[in-house]
Amino acid sequence: MTPRLKIILRLLNCALRRCCPKCAKGGLFRRFFTLHDHCPTCGYDLEPADGDTWFFMYFSSAGIVGISFLYMFFFPPDSTAEGWLTVVPIAGAVMILSLPIRKALAIAIDFHLDRGRAEFETEERE
Repeated sequence: MTPRLKIILRLLNCALRRCCPKCAKGGLFRRFFTLHDHCPTCGYDLEPADGDTWFFMYFSSAGIVGISFLYMFFFPPDSTAEGWLTVVPIAGAVMILSLPIRKALAIAIDFHLDRGRAEFETEERE
């Protein structure tokens, strides 16, 4: 298994389990939508700067909406009202129910990028 694939699998594993990307043990959420400030196990600051995960969350939500519109395009409903009454609630439910996993994935990616940036800066100094 390549190192890049190992990293991707670890990020996905942490996101699906909604656990800390650093220690892979501590839970990210106190409640369904309430994120801990720090990992309860290792103390890692989950969002050191407000908005670090905003970009990922915005575009993953836009992706869900885009898939909904594609579904309506390829499988047109009998009426526009029927389409809106079925697709919009389903897309909304998918967005709400997937939010903790998408947030966990955004935090895991952010952790990986910060760690990679820190390792790169360390190598440059040496």
